[in-house]
Amino acid sequence: MYQGIQNGIVDENTFKCISSPSLLFEMYRKEEIDKLMAEYDAERLHFVAADLLTNHMRDTIDEMDENMFEAYLKYHFSICERADLVGITHHSLDIFRKK
Repeated sequence: MYQGIQNGIVDENTFKCISSPSLLFEMYRKEEIDKLMAEYDAERLHFVAADLLTNHMRDTIDEMDENMFEAYLKYHFSICERADLVGITHHSLDIFRKK
């Protein structure tokens, strides 16, 4: 987070992500995506936290045997759409169907 503040992509007072054309990516909060998508005639099918804490524990995951990794995936898939957790991911997947 501190690096994001130093690099000017996180507001130091509000911690809101700041996107700019110079970045290779854009950062949005779910409520911002909800507001944008409200303008379209589409139905949300899934809002998925694609990685959750995986990035923070990548070394541990790399060291897992096959059985432990399968258990981790089962756990991940059981929580990846929970509304109280989707905001802690580095990457989100938002799936809509046109009405």
